[in-house]
Amino acid sequence: MLLFSFCDCHWIIPWILAALLGALLCWLLHASIRRRVKELEEENERLRGMISNLEGQLSDCKAKRAALDSELTLLKGTIKEKEAELAASRMDSKGKEGSSEDVGTKSTAKESGIKSGDVKGPASTGTTPLAAAGIAAGTAQAGGKNIYSVLTDDNLQVVEGIGPKMDEVLKKGGVKNWSDLAASTNVSLRSLLDEANAARYRIIDPATWPKQAAMAASGDWESLISYQKKLDTGRTSKSAGTTDSKVEKILIKMGALKRWKQDDLKAVEGIGPKIEGLLKTKGIDTWRKLSTASEDTIKKILEEAGPRFRLADPASWPKQAEMAADGRWDDLDEYQAFLQGGK
Repeated sequence: MLLFSFCDCHWIIPWILAALLGALLCWLLHASIRRRVKELEEENERLRGMISNLEGQLSDCKAKRAALDSELTLLKGTIKEKEAELAASRMDSKGKEGSSEDVGTKSTAKESGIKSGDVKGPASTGTTPLAAAGIAAGTAQAGGKNIYSVLTDDNLQVVEGIGPKMDEVLKKGGVKNWSDLAASTNVSLRSLLDEANAARYRIIDPATWPKQAAMAASGDWESLISYQKKLDTGRTSKSAGTTDSKVEKILIKMGALKRWKQDDLKAVEGIGPKIEGLLKTKGIDTWRKLSTASEDTIKKILEEAGPRFRLADPASWPKQAEMAADGRWDDLDEYQAFLQGGK
């Protein structure tokens, strides 16, 4: 080996050795690259699996969130109902302290139809102010004679045709309450609107506002409700048929008034949204059908739904439903005054 010399080799030998060395290096580099590509492919496949799994979890979370949102909505509705019942109870208590006429007034858990079935609240007996005003069957009141006490005289929006913006414009112009508005004229109101924004408020017709405000200021709510039902957003021109009263809309929004839609089973003391859903899935989807259903049939539906529904007592439900179907809301109100959760 010590005597070996490349100079003694054929000239082609070094080139062959260089070529072999280059081929060996290329093979090693190629093997390393293939190994790395395989590792990346495996990593990519693993990440795809993780993404697929996370997408499945995200879909489950969305479904759970939708269910929780629905439950939250129901709970918020229940809270508002309880707050309305509490406010109605306080108003009724104040009414009893201030007038001997309220002595003996009965309390009811659903104020003639307010959705619940657990807690009783106050209600008046006999003909109510709202009934006298011609409000359609399916409307129930909370708080009896004190129902309008939630409306303060600076709430100009009880007037048909006045919204938040008009309320602001009028108060800036010195019209602070119902009495101020009642004392105004069409000309003075027109001047206020033109001064605020003549182009924008040109289409607004304030002609009926003083008359409506006068009724509100004098506490003549029956006449005001009846009058508003014949107005078209406060205009003197009549609409086709009758429209909802602005006073009713505000009372409903404030929780002092509840209007039942036709065949809303929750009008029955003891029936809430979930039980209503159970009954409707079994074909009992109207007041009339519920009125003709036997107690045993209803109990069977509740028992099949699970133990949480077996505590409900449907004995009075057909009778209540019959009154609702017949439009006997005063009778239903009086009957529900003696019930506790529909029992």
